[in-house]
Amino acid sequence: MMRTVTAAAAGALVLGPRAALPLQQHPLCLAQRGQTSAASASPEPSSCGEAPRLWLFKSEPRDYSLEDLAREGVTCWDGVRNYQARNYIRSMQPGELGFFYHSSCPSPGIVGVVSVASQAYPDPADCGEETTWSALDLE
Repeated sequence: MMRTVTAAAAGALVLGPRAALPLQQHPLCLAQRGQTSAASASPEPSSCGEAPRLWLFKSEPRDYSLEDLAREGVTCWDGVRNYQARNYIRSMQPGELGFFYHSSCPSPGIVGVVSVASQAYPDPADCGEETTWSALDLE
């Protein structure tokens, strides 16, 4: 199963064909900072000076869909075989949010929001002598 993870763009989040919203004003970012609207948002991304990190989890729906995750509740996000993506996985913290993206389907795009449920751990699908790859749990 091929799975992908990338960092969300830091500039603007495209919501539709004509709409874009600065990432700091997106409802998910505001919720992470305990704010309810863009009007209450401070000009700084957060009180500690760092923007909340959002992730993009990409999967083909025929392999693993958002509906599968909803049914299971928690899943092991494994099988990522890209060094940069592995480094992203290792840097993720429980509670961080991500977008679940369906690719290679009639209507590709973001279909939901997920939360990182664990720290990274050795990928159980990695059968090499040395643990090269990492996995984590999503809910």
